[in-house]
Amino acid sequence: MLPFDINAPKATRQSVDREIKPIAGIGPAFKADPIGFLKRFSDAYGPIAESTLLGRRVILTTDPAIIQGVLRTQAKHFTKGREYDALRFVLGEGLLTSEGSFHRHQRKLSQGAFHHRKITELVPVMQQTTVDWINRLPAISGPFDVRSHMSDLALSILNATLLKSNQTELQQTIGNPLEYLLEDANERIGNLINLPRWVPTPHHLKVAKHRRTLDGVVDRIIAERKQSDTKQDDVLQALIDSQDEDSGERMSSEQLRFEVMTLFLAGHETTANALSWTLWLLTLNREVLSQLQQEIDTTIGQAPITADDLAQMPYLQAVFKEGLRMYPPAWAISRRAKQAVELPGLSLNKGDSLLISPLISHYREDLWDSPYQFEPRRFMDKERSHDRGTYFPFGDGPRVCIGSHFATLEGTVALATILQQFNISSEVSHIPPLPLITMRPGAEVLIKFTHRSDQKL
Repeated sequence: MLPFDINAPKATRQSVDREIKPIAGIGPAFKADPIGFLKRFSDAYGPIAESTLLGRRVILTTDPAIIQGVLRTQAKHFTKGREYDALRFVLGEGLLTSEGSFHRHQRKLSQGAFHHRKITELVPVMQQTTVDWINRLPAISGPFDVRSHMSDLALSILNATLLKSNQTELQQTIGNPLEYLLEDANERIGNLINLPRWVPTPHHLKVAKHRRTLDGVVDRIIAERKQSDTKQDDVLQALIDSQDEDSGERMSSEQLRFEVMTLFLAGHETTANALSWTLWLLTLNREVLSQLQQEIDTTIGQAPITADDLAQMPYLQAVFKEGLRMYPPAWAISRRAKQAVELPGLSLNKGDSLLISPLISHYREDLWDSPYQFEPRRFMDKERSHDRGTYFPFGDGPRVCIGSHFATLEGTVALATILQQFNISSEVSHIPPLPLITMRPGAEVLIKFTHRSDQKL
């Protein structure tokens, strides 16, 4: 049930060095087996693993103090790696991809839309949307691919809380183009050299067409909302209404499009993956599943889950956190030093690149008890608290995911509502991860849903 083979021969510096090429450096090995190579690299060289990529210094670190320095205390000295250039083409200059003062300005404008209280008020919408999704499920007696259905659920919740647009139209017009563009971005991230996009290859022309389609759909949704006499109580409206406290400036339509596109990726793709992995992990750990359903039954019975209920369900919270520990959707973070930087035990020069992987950090045996076990109670034990730089599925510091509270509520509400009604089981003991921009399941997540009772929610 792990994202890498712990029974593989132990990596040594000699075995890893054989994978590293004289000019390309770690590039070919990383592209061929991203997760496996990072695990071997880290195992062989420890918390600070150093090599090159096309002659540029690259450091993979799992050292908590260095991670805190890069993501928090000295974040201003770093920029996002070149890998984000490909993603910027899809998402524009949204919160995930923008830099510097512009990013700080946009984050300030967006804060109100993601205020904890405002997002918590969306719990009833998340719950009802999950119930509606359950009632749309086809009558399937055997296992089915949960990943595709979690994608549908995540998009439904995103639509209900963000856009309040036509769900069917949204899936038909945005789903395939966004998927194609994300696959293109992932391919470009993995390549050492890319053909410029202005070269009119059939693929580039198709990419440009899909980009125009996405821009057109999102621009139309924003324009219709701005022209409407009725204000909606959702995230898009909060973004439209947000104002700079000093200048009174609002987001432009273009910037709103960038943020909406970013939310489609962060609020759809990552949640679908997190729920798929967590449900599958629960099928492999029957005792955990039983304890979770017992907490659900005791706390809410057959009633709709509320925000107050969530506060009384620590095991549910722990299960979701443990799923994110073992399979963090945002599995790799890259940064480049803008200047010489001194970090604990590491000196960086301008242009040096750092690779930080929550996935690899979350399995450090000297920082975690039994890291290869699905053990939610580790997050309920105050004596086993996890320091910054040790557990960070949403990143950290000034660029921590602004939607982390939204994602956590969405994931826990969906889990509780599904397991309130269904028992789940699976005969699949291994699913290879597919480390794209996010970490997807690399095969069908075949899970059987069995009604716990005939009572409908």
